[in-house]
Amino acid sequence: TGVQTCALSDLELKKYAGRRPLGRGRRLRSERNKEREKMTNTEIPEISDDIKAKCLIRTVDDDPAMREALEFMLTAEGWRVKTYENGRSFLTDDTPSTPGCAILDVRMPGMSGLELQQEMNVRGYALPIIFLTGNGDIDMAVGAMRDGAVDFVQKPVRQERLLTAIARAVTRSVSETGAV
Repeated sequence: TGVQTCALSDLELKKYAGRRPLGRGRRLRSERNKEREKMTNTEIPEISDDIKAKCLIRTVDDDPAMREALEFMLTAEGWRVKTYENGRSFLTDDTPSTPGCAILDVRMPGMSGLELQQEMNVRGYALPIIFLTGNGDIDMAVGAMRDGAVDFVQKPVRQERLLTAIARAVTRSVSETGAV
């Protein structure tokens, strides 16, 4: 009398198992995804061709495929790029007075990216640093940022994310050095 029953198949029950009804404080998944897209689809700041021609993006990574991929992507974007296979070759061959930034892999044999950052700080390099890592943790990222890194990017690298970080780093480098 007035009570209706609803029969759901096992498949339908599994589909709804564990779900909570939408209530206060819960948003639809599509709303959350739209907000995430807004946060991740930030526009890459525009850098003039003149600045790109005068700045140098250095990549230090022990993985030759990663160095080649970064060099290809960045030169296609109009940047001058110099690659190094380790921290020692970077410290030996780089010209720190040239504005730009350094993209360092965190984990490399010999001198890690974090150790390279410390050595750059000891030598007084004013070059902004972007770290790349496949397995970093929050403490590592916080420490690197505290020591002056501009950004900490997870591998696999999203092109837009890295280009935004580079634009910020180069803008900082140019403003600090008064170059260009």
